[in-house]
Amino acid sequence: MRPASRSSAHPRRRLPALFLLTILACNLMAVATGPAPAREDLPGWDQTSWGMKPADVDKLYGSALQKVEPPIEFGSSEASRVWRDLEFAGFTWRVLFQFDSKSHGLVQVMLQRSRLPNAPKAYEAALAALQSRYGPPDLVCGSPQGGASASAQARERVWRLPTSSIHLVFLDIGGGELQYNVFDWPPAPSEGAWPQRFHGRGNYPQRLLIRYHPTARNDLFLPGCGR
Repeated sequence: MRPASRSSAHPRRRLPALFLLTILACNLMAVATGPAPAREDLPGWDQTSWGMKPADVDKLYGSALQKVEPPIEFGSSEASRVWRDLEFAGFTWRVLFQFDSKSHGLVQVMLQRSRLPNAPKAYEAALAALQSRYGPPDLVCGSPQGGASASAQARERVWRLPTSSIHLVFLDIGGGELQYNVFDWPPAPSEGAWPQRFHGRGNYPQRLLIRYHPTARNDLFLPGCGR
């Protein structure tokens, strides 16, 4: 009688285990097919928020920042603070904090690498870091091939978040001289709207930058790439 009793007990012990496995499988399927999480938004670059005054930014970063005298003009804004040695994606960057010339509120933060080797590697590293946090870029843009007389060729990747937008821009000088500003493409020196900065190919072959600015500022997108 005992063997028969043990034999009849086995199915009763298996049923709960099978039931739990079924529930677990259903839960895993629900997780796999659920909606993707929303992308993280940014109120500003790093610890900043748009509209902050220079004194407020000074309090955030202390001795890491230096005043730029005189400020570097960028159209309707000016860069009056700089962080010269920020580490990001395995490379060192210079960070410019740009404030509106009238309201003196923060309108853009620009990370730069220039006149240095390894620009393509830094570009790939920055692209991988941004994609890992924000996913694929929303816009993929580039300048047309222009031949020897062209100022530069550019690759740009843009992430448009609800509050802030991020631009990863790689410039490769094709020959001759470069007149470049981060708002207008192609350059139009005849318009006289921006200060001209000419650099020969020998000492300025490549430039890499990352721009952060309010998404609501449509004027900070390049024509044909978000504007």
